[in-house]
Amino acid sequence: MRERKTHDLRRALRAAVGAAPWRKTAMRAAVSLALLAGWLALSHALPWSLGEWRNVESGPAGKIFRFYLRHWEKWTGLGAFWCMAFWGAMPLWRAMQTPRFSGGVVGAATPGALGAIRAWTCGILLVLTLREDLASSTLLPRAMFHDQGFMILLRLLPVGFDEFLASAAALRAFQSLTTALLVFGVVGLGSRLVVPAAAICYFVLGGIHREHSFFNHSGIVPLYVLIVLSFTRCGRGWAVDRIWRTARGEPAAAHAPTAYFGWARYAVWTVMASAYVQAGCSKLYYMGLDWVSADSMRWMLLRTTLELDGGAFDFDAAARLMPMPDMLFVLLGVVALGAELCFGLVLVSRRARLALPAVMAGVHVGILFLQNILFLDLILLLCVFYDWDTPRRWLARRRGAIDPHNADTTRDRDAALDRPERTHRLGALAVLAMLLFLASWWVTKIELYPLTPLKMFTSHEEAADAGVVSYVRAIVHYEDGSSGRAPFENWIGAMREGRFRPVVRNAFRDSAGLETGKQFLDAAIRAANAREDDHPRVSSVELQVWQWNFREDPDNPDYGVMTDRYLHPAPR
Repeated sequence: MRERKTHDLRRALRAAVGAAPWRKTAMRAAVSLALLAGWLALSHALPWSLGEWRNVESGPAGKIFRFYLRHWEKWTGLGAFWCMAFWGAMPLWRAMQTPRFSGGVVGAATPGALGAIRAWTCGILLVLTLREDLASSTLLPRAMFHDQGFMILLRLLPVGFDEFLASAAALRAFQSLTTALLVFGVVGLGSRLVVPAAAICYFVLGGIHREHSFFNHSGIVPLYVLIVLSFTRCGRGWAVDRIWRTARGEPAAAHAPTAYFGWARYAVWTVMASAYVQAGCSKLYYMGLDWVSADSMRWMLLRTTLELDGGAFDFDAAARLMPMPDMLFVLLGVVALGAELCFGLVLVSRRARLALPAVMAGVHVGILFLQNILFLDLILLLCVFYDWDTPRRWLARRRGAIDPHNADTTRDRDAALDRPERTHRLGALAVLAMLLFLASWWVTKIELYPLTPLKMFTSHEEAADAGVVSYVRAIVHYEDGSSGRAPFENWIGAMREGRFRPVVRNAFRDSAGLETGKQFLDAAIRAANAREDDHPRVSSVELQVWQWNFREDPDNPDYGVMTDRYLHPAPR
């Protein structure tokens, strides 16, 4: 009887909702408001209920709850965003299922197109992994380490994560495991398990080097893409798995384009477009149109170019451009910001997918020469917006095989599920949910590794308004009397990509920063003197603070004057 009443109630609700379109909107609004009210009540009651527990709980679990209590306003905003999204996203979801959008914008793709994206993304992360020297992080002082986002969850594991970080052999073995998984991901061997496993391992690897440096954005977007690919059938093309299945006479997915692989490829595009648009919106949010002003651009270019002499790179083009007219720097800022804000057009325009990735790659090349920062992963990842099927079809014709587009291959069990209506509905839902998820982190400004609102180049100092830039130089003095730039990244491989900049810069800010800086310099000098090569032994490292008034003295050949210095002798 109760089930019959419930069924009658559901039928009555469907009839009432279907009677008028406005009732659907009203019902969604009512549900959203109810969810919002419940969430606000819960989020405001939680800090009060956990107040006493916070004072006595210790360990990683206590840190997690204390982090929530410190930022509960942001978490409240995150939940409120999702409550309102339940109401506002429904019309957009329906629009994404229309033939005009799903067929004209999303389009169909082949298994080879998605498989090529998987191989390319794993290859990018493989290059980044091979460049790491994770084991050398054991040489760094523990004072440099700090919790990074979701990495704190690893400390809840029964095994000792801190002991793992202190073991060079364990870190070396873990890096080798990550490398092997990414190699398997490139060739498409066991993709169903390898791709998510590689994403997890790279997440941990990236978190380890951020725990002793800062939250940099290198490898973040490729990691997002790999996580998305973990939920797709990305091993159906450009994969050893497919070759083995064909060799054993088992059915393989058809080469013909399908809606499923089109939506999977579109999800990858959505991740990348969202990242660039968020980066551009963050610049406007924190600095407004002042971000593209001449002095602001000069200050940002000089800060990264001159700080520690540019790190691994030594391009001084930005310093040489200081006497140029203001309009040049405004134009540079407009191009960079405009390219990021307009990058969202790749999700709705095929022409934009041809032009904007090339423009953005040019912006990254300009950043390399003007700021000494190499976004290698983003430059390479932009290739996913172009056609990957052309080289595959060319190879097939070279082998004398049938044109893969017209191959009459038996479709496997998974491909048989590609019913257009169902695929468009689920594909639109998945892409929209992912887009809202990424947007929610930007709206609430929560930065919790690996999730970030991408606040790149949004810091601003009062000195920038006065046309003054301050930076630090690190000079190494050798026992044979020679000197030069201190190559910290060569002494301790874990410090590559300028990860030593915060600890060196903070040495002049307060006593705690100076003490940590001394410990780092001790570790760096020991590592330098322990090398078995022909380099002379290090006798001391000198840190210098320089200031340059680029507005009044743009032609200064020394790029400013020294205002402070600290000489650190080699430890005995």
